[in-house]
Amino acid sequence: MIAARKLKPYFDAHKVQVLTNQPLEKSLQRLDTSGRLLKWAVELSEYDIEYKTRTAIKAQALTDFIAEASYEEEEEPLGTWQIYVDGSAAVTGSGAEYEAAIAGIQICRAADAKKIVLKTDSQLVSSQYKGEYEAREPSMQKYLALMKEAVAQLESFEIQLVPRAENNQADALSKLASSSLQDLERTVMVEVWEEKSIDKKPAVNIISTEPQWYDSIVSYKLGRGLPTAEPEQKKIKRNEHWFVIYQGKLYKKSFSLPMLRCVSTEESQRIIKEIHEGICGNHIGGRTLALKTLRAGYYWPTMWGMDILGPFTAASGGRRYLIVAVDYFTKWIEAEPTKSITAKRMKDFIWKNVITKFGIPESLVFDHGTQFDCNQIKDYCAELKIKFAYASVCHPQSNGQAEAANKQILGALRKKIEDFKGAWADLIPEILWSNRTTEKEATGESPYKLAFGAEAVLYYQ
Repeated sequence: MIAARKLKPYFDAHKVQVLTNQPLEKSLQRLDTSGRLLKWAVELSEYDIEYKTRTAIKAQALTDFIAEASYEEEEEPLGTWQIYVDGSAAVTGSGAEYEAAIAGIQICRAADAKKIVLKTDSQLVSSQYKGEYEAREPSMQKYLALMKEAVAQLESFEIQLVPRAENNQADALSKLASSSLQDLERTVMVEVWEEKSIDKKPAVNIISTEPQWYDSIVSYKLGRGLPTAEPEQKKIKRNEHWFVIYQGKLYKKSFSLPMLRCVSTEESQRIIKEIHEGICGNHIGGRTLALKTLRAGYYWPTMWGMDILGPFTAASGGRRYLIVAVDYFTKWIEAEPTKSITAKRMKDFIWKNVITKFGIPESLVFDHGTQFDCNQIKDYCAELKIKFAYASVCHPQSNGQAEAANKQILGALRKKIEDFKGAWADLIPEILWSNRTTEKEATGESPYKLAFGAEAVLYYQ
């Protein structure tokens, strides 16, 4: 009764078998049952319940339970795959019918098909395969041999000749060969073969040998030595404890996330594209995209967010604005007072404060200001192969790292603005130094240590 009440949807939808060694069915069907049993019998009568005698096993409770709950799984017989083939009328006589048949067989084999029935309206393909026609032309002989090779590993293969009138769907799809593919819906999967099957030559996968940013780290971790350049040697020794090789792959240690797998430039582009607009993507904002990529377990240097503060009271040189950039991983902040906020000024800032200090970043996140959302900045990023994204117009917090950096700088300025007023621009280096050497709650480390691998020597030390 308890099971019937708690699992009512299952009892309503399925036939229920009750395994028991008690005469429950007879007890519930007796006419002279007590009031409680009668009430239960009425309540259970609405379900399709079948009572079966429990298998008699004199053993422990566990074996009793296994005997009650065990059942034999019936193996579902593998079905027969049916392929409907029709060559394009525009290229008939050139082996198109064979090409379509071979392509269909290869697709089914990739799906682990064992039994295939090929239905085609090409008498040429059907008769030559069955041996009714002789393949005289060398090209037809090659096609026939290739088709027999494709079906050699199948359990069964049958080819049927069907009239064109009964092959409507394949006939409609075959017309795509001479039509535009741009207007097709996504449910129509199209594969374009650039050359004939009989002309294809066996090839091996080509492994890319393009240098990657982590090659020197892997080489050092595996004991193969360091690069010849002394600055590069110091950099690797300073940061190597952040990396670990596990099962042949390089990972970067993280404070608040699992270990992040280091990926190449090509892999990072594919990962960002999939997360941003793939099957599980929803075209998210720049900061969210970056954090989602990190949560997915990937790392590559580096991601920066940029924003502009101001206008403030004019400082020396007419400087009224502050350009701010923050690294997503280390929380390192770069900022510079400026008189103008043109696109050229933004380019100069990126070059001077980001690229010349930390190298070309992987991606930049901007707001929708005209100085960022312009062809000059887009062309500059494209020239340096920097990915760029824009924060949501209605939700600027999507560039949260830059917004957080702005709050820290503004908070520090407000505490001193009454004393300095127009001299606020002279306080920026002091504020940045304080921020870079202060331990962050999110990481437990200062941006300086995360960036350079060691704490800075402070004045009081």
